[in-house]
Amino acid sequence: MSPPLTAAANFPFDQITRDIYSMDTAFGAINQPPTPDYDTAAGSIAGTGLMWYGTNFSRPVFKKILQQHRQSYYHIAWGGQGHLEKYQDLMPIYDAIVGHGDPSTILTMINESRGVQIDDLTQRIIDMTATLNEASDQIEDLFPLVQRDR
Repeated sequence: MSPPLTAAANFPFDQITRDIYSMDTAFGAINQPPTPDYDTAAGSIAGTGLMWYGTNFSRPVFKKILQQHRQSYYHIAWGGQGHLEKYQDLMPIYDAIVGHGDPSTILTMINESRGVQIDDLTQRIIDMTATLNEASDQIEDLFPLVQRDR
């Protein structure tokens, strides 16, 4: 099953769900007996979050891009414009995969980074649920008024 296709700023679960899916794909590729599928895993990690910058630019440039996407960044930038996820630096995982490193080490690294994403997604769902519950209460408060006007 592939992740949903929607806008991340409007649907704060979208990008993070895609990234968890990519990490799951990489995990499955490395955990594939008898031989890990390093190419699929590398492609999946390279497609996660902002990793395109990590695989195509220098380390300092990638770090700066990650910084600019933080909500705490001191300039008006991406981080203040939506509900962006906590993009991670997955280059150590990517490098381990491309270097055909130890599968168990790679699986541990992916699992740890995936845990960060799961925690972020969980909080987003909690926040969205609270917002929707509040909106539902307000709609229910207005509903009798709508009924009387008919």
